[in-house]
Amino acid sequence: MALAPVLTWPAVEGATRYRVRRDGATVATITARRFEDDGVADGDHAYRVIALDAAGNASAPSDPAAVAVDRTAPAAPQPVARLRT
Repeated sequence: MALAPVLTWPAVEGATRYRVRRDGATVATITARRFEDDGVADGDHAYRVIALDAAGNASAPSDPAAVAVDRTAPAAPQPVARLRT
């Protein structure tokens, strides 16, 4: 199972949903205060969360949360066999 970034944040008074942005692009608009980004590629990413109220008014973005994703395994070792002399 591959690891994915998980973001959580405290409730914001008056918010009915939250917009999650990765690297400047919206990746989800959700009612939960937890987001797991299964679709993210390897590399460095910055996430921000914006609170939305029932009328659609948006808060300022949160401070960025930086995440480094690295799911690439190292190369396989190449054992060397030698005869003992």
